Amino acid sequence: MKTIICFQISILIAFNANAFLETLPTGVPAMTQDKDLCFLPGEKEIIKAAIPRVTVPGCSKKMIKPVVEILAIGPYRPGNYRTYDCRYVRTDSKHRSQAVDAVAELVGLSNKLALSPSDAQTETCILNTLNLFASSNAYSRIHNSSTLQAHHVRSWDLGGISAVYNKHSGLRDEGSKSIAIEAWLRSQGYEILNFANRYSATNNLGYWKGFTLTSLGFATQNTAFVSKGESIFNQALGHIKTDGEATEKGYLQAELDRGPKAQHYHEYSIQPLFGMIAISKAYRCNFLDSNDKMNRLKMLVRKTIQGQQDPTVFQEKTGYVQDSPKAVEGLFYLLGDDSNARTFINYVSNNLTGIFNMSLIARAPVNKNQLGGKTDSFPAPGSQSNRSSSLTNYCR
Repeated sequence: MKTIICFQISILIAFNANAFLETLPTGVPAMTQDKDLCFLPGEKEIIKAAIPRVTVPGCSKKMIKPVVEILAIGPYRPGNYRTYDCRYVRTDSKHRSQAVDAVAELVGLSNKLALSPSDAQTETCILNTLNLFASSNAYSRIHNSSTLQAHHVRSWDLGGISAVYNKHSGLRDEGSKSIAIEAWLRSQGYEILNFANRYSATNNLGYWKGFTLTSLGFATQNTAFVSKGESIFNQALGHIKTDGEATEKGYLQAELDRGPKAQHYHEYSIQPLFGMIAISKAYRCNFLDSNDKMNRLKMLVRKTIQGQQDPTVFQEKTGYVQDSPKAVEGLFYLLGDDSNARTFINYVSNNLTGIFNMSLIARAPVNKNQLGGKTDSFPAPGSQSNRSSSLTNYCR
């Protein structure tokens, strides 16, 4: 027992050190392609146990205290998006765990409410937690030691938080609390919009900002956010290779540069694109509004699923054996249930077997914090109304 206690204390001291980058403990590699190897057994649990919690009215347990100042750095070795630098991974995790877990906690409540919409206690807990984020002015500052990763963190987390707000219409009818929540989301939206205007959307990082701005735009009825989100959506589709031989179509060049992670990052890029489709269709503002856009997205999705079936699809393009790919079928919930969605799915599934399993669409929704939870809990197409005349006109 004494050994365990001393181990825990030494770890906590290391994680509270003033040095920005800590000295790696014995047993942790300097560089690795497996991020989990950057932590000794038990370290992650110690970090999580130290996260501060506060009482929130209506919640059955204490909730994680919102993060006001973001300190984040990219986890990869500089100039290499394939290898993790464990100094960066550990420092980033130490400061980000509180923010990441706070969003995950909120998303868990959202998933619960989606299953039981009449659960008044859960809805009250979500509302008061969001109000705590707003009254704390969460995510309003970025630590001067942070890299651009801090801006990405703000975008990822605000995307999930605003998606939760979009998914439950009852949250928008709570008077002063709803007004405060939307004012806070709007202020953060302008920070993300300013960042998106400075850095073009050249890869998945930009696509996720597009999702966040789209979600924030409909949550706060801000036409500028939605317009920028749609612009990024269109840029992303323009990055999909559509010329050359059939075997060359459907790739994203920026994600091919990820080497052994190329197939994974193609799948990761699809998530915000499908998320933008889901939210825009819910608010009668479908971003996927032309055959050209539809055809481009089909190529990307089909290529990604082919990579699941046949590892050589990405291996031959990158020269690297690919990391274990993730299935994308559960994302199809985000397309909605209409004739366009069914046409899309039929095209993608044509002549594809094995890993692509249509039954997964019905039984395995993706649960993604950055999307606000499970992909089967988004509002149905056309189910939401815009309260802003400017946004209503934009969506016509």
